[in-house]
Amino acid sequence: METICSQATARVSVIIPCYNTAQLVARCLDSVFAQTFRDFEAIVVNDGSPDTSELENVLEPYLSRIVYIRQTSKRPAGARNTGIANARGEFVAFLDCADSWLPHHLEMQIKQFENDPSLDLVYANCTLTGDPERQVDFQTRCPSNGPATFETLALERCQIPMATVVARKAAIVKAGGFDETLPLCDDFDLWLRTAFHNAKIGYIRDVTACMAVDRPGALGASRAKVAEACWRIFENADQKLPLSETQRKLVRERAAEIHAKYLLEEGKLDLSAGRFARARERFTEADRYRKQANLKLVLFGLKVAPALFGRFLAYWTRRHDDRSAFNPARSGPKWAWSDRTAKGPALLLRYITEGVKHVFGLHRPGQHRLAAWPDDILLASYPKSGNNWVRFLIANVVFPDKEVGWDNIDNLILEPSVTVQRDFVRAPRPRVIRTHFPFDPKFRRVIYIVRDPRDIALSQYHYWRKVRRIEDDYPIERFIDIFLAGDLKRQNGTWGENVGSWLAARYRDPEFLLLRYEDLLADTARELTRVAKFVGSSSDPELIARAVERSSARKMREKEKNQGQQSHLMKDSRQDLPFVRAAKSGGWKKDLPEAQVARIESAWGDIMVSLGYELVTRAGGPTVSTTSALLPEWHADGATLRFLQEMDLFNSLRR
Repeated sequence: METICSQATARVSVIIPCYNTAQLVARCLDSVFAQTFRDFEAIVVNDGSPDTSELENVLEPYLSRIVYIRQTSKRPAGARNTGIANARGEFVAFLDCADSWLPHHLEMQIKQFENDPSLDLVYANCTLTGDPERQVDFQTRCPSNGPATFETLALERCQIPMATVVARKAAIVKAGGFDETLPLCDDFDLWLRTAFHNAKIGYIRDVTACMAVDRPGALGASRAKVAEACWRIFENADQKLPLSETQRKLVRERAAEIHAKYLLEEGKLDLSAGRFARARERFTEADRYRKQANLKLVLFGLKVAPALFGRFLAYWTRRHDDRSAFNPARSGPKWAWSDRTAKGPALLLRYITEGVKHVFGLHRPGQHRLAAWPDDILLASYPKSGNNWVRFLIANVVFPDKEVGWDNIDNLILEPSVTVQRDFVRAPRPRVIRTHFPFDPKFRRVIYIVRDPRDIALSQYHYWRKVRRIEDDYPIERFIDIFLAGDLKRQNGTWGENVGSWLAARYRDPEFLLLRYEDLLADTARELTRVAKFVGSSSDPELIARAVERSSARKMREKEKNQGQQSHLMKDSRQDLPFVRAAKSGGWKKDLPEAQVARIESAWGDIMVSLGYELVTRAGGPTVSTTSALLPEWHADGATLRFLQEMDLFNSLRR
């Protein structure tokens, strides 16, 4: 290995591996030296490149500003490890020659570390460059939702584009660096191991880089090879890492799932080569791991008319894969099978399956595509605000002769992402439809439930434990980071955005009913009577009392034991943790650290006080005494509107 060193110690070491990229490296380096953050060194590793002579001619003007290392080829993982070994900075950043940074990239990433010194690795969004007509940002296709942990990375709920990563060198070394035995996806493997070793990972949604995904000859052009590499990564994790029982189960499930995807990709290659019997064998084996109607349709076609059906599928595969604007290999494992542009027979079968579902009304419309009827009633709230409890209450009032449970609640109080279109059409009027989305103007009649965000934060934390999105010892302060950023589920926004959007738009509207979770707890019968009148149902005291009893936390917990796994909210979740917990308010006073309480109040204090929630840190809102003086009028006729007007809620939402 030969090294040319021309720089003093810097805070960030930028590592750039080169192999057959002489024509690309100048543009890449120009983007590095255009950074507004200047405390860095650039390490260029020539990984035994066949075009070394041309590469060094291109690099000659940069030699006084870079560390240049020449070695025999060790593939990208080995080249990056060489760069890490020679890095003198506290942080390392990674950039391939085909990629480039926007001028503010390093500045924004280092600022994340300065704002939160506990971070070990940060990443950002980037623009995927390929077909100009299909240029898109990475997080549009592969969004990050929630904290980036071992679990969320394994499930691909968070995906990390290599070109945007800046990490503490110590964290990368602790994780063992890049696995040089992996021909592909070595970056995904490293992020997984880094997270396993308790590295705190953060991200921003700003675009800070451009990442090429269609370079001819780029590693990983075969989706089958990418799937095989990811399968191997999970097999290695199962064998080599001291995983918890929960983590091991997750890793084995993912390994089986990805093995099935690998078999599907290999089967598609067999189809293209005319090996129809072999393709059928692979698809049959894949069907053991993933039971899908479209796969069974393929198997049926290959059984009845193997040559004819096989040639048609092969034609479709070539036609649509050739049109794909993106090479999946350089954008993380999910690109191997989730590129939305087109994926051969899978796309064809999806068209057929979805078409059949639409014909028979068996598709799930989703809220944005659902046609709203004038008398529809939307039951809206931020997640963990008591929406499910109110669903049970309303269902037991509107359908007093039905046994309401977790197994049928989505067909009584409709859920657009779960309930099929046929059931929406057949549902009795007025339909009650539940949502966690921010303001949606197409629904005129709305019941909105609001709850103290300090209690919501705790409830969300325990729910994520139940559904295995975080471990039991996950730091609450890290969870509050995500909660405040609105990244629990980005489409719902933050608590302030969600609540504020509805109140600012509708709080004067007579067709808008505002409920507080705390008031429901204090006098459930009274609040349910208001709801019954709003939906046009009977408010008979006996009916209300019976509905309250049938919807009690005790009853819901009993049904959860027998029916919980039938609900999309609890499917495959932990059985040792209840979904319906204490059903109380004020738990934050005991269980939420004061520093985290202060952060929540600082973020949304104005809105909290306007809704009657007392602040204990006095950060960000009117004084507590003002609120207390107005609270007694909360339940009088028209008092809600007067309360919000007097507290100047509308203006506080815009400050």
